[in-house]
Amino acid sequence: MTVKIPSTQPPIALVKIDRGASATAMRSCSDTNIFPLFFDSQAFRSCDISLPGNVSGIPRVLSVKIQQFPLVCAVASTVYKVQGETLDSMVVTEWRSQNGVANKKEQPYLQVSQVTSRYAFTALEPLTNDIIAWARPSKSALDEEARLEQLCGMTLAKLSSTSLT
Repeated sequence: MTVKIPSTQPPIALVKIDRGASATAMRSCSDTNIFPLFFDSQAFRSCDISLPGNVSGIPRVLSVKIQQFPLVCAVASTVYKVQGETLDSMVVTEWRSQNGVANKKEQPYLQVSQVTSRYAFTALEPLTNDIIAWARPSKSALDEEARLEQLCGMTLAKLSSTSLT
């Protein structure tokens, strides 16, 4: 799901997500499908939300304080934006972009290699054999990797024999 927020972010956004008949509502809320998303996610910090209309000329404001776990907005990013970073968690929404120009064979590797553990990684689409076959490096890339590994081995052997003498 994508929620578009104006450039000047509000202190809170209420999002409605259908959770099914067995869902239970949050405390003090009658709708099981309403979730607050706080942009300032510090627990126990007050957040003033402007309400439409006014009473006797005084603007209406609702003061909310996060007292349980905060639900915060996630940051969406391309795989190339996170390249070189280590992330505590990642959710992959798609293995290949619908915009074919953006797709590169390195994407799946970049996606799975940026998180701190396998438990920090979630994929919303299955990693199919089709994606794995598509992402396989070309023969020339594999040959170049083998050449570089051989060169590295020869260099290390030369360095270790030089240091012994």
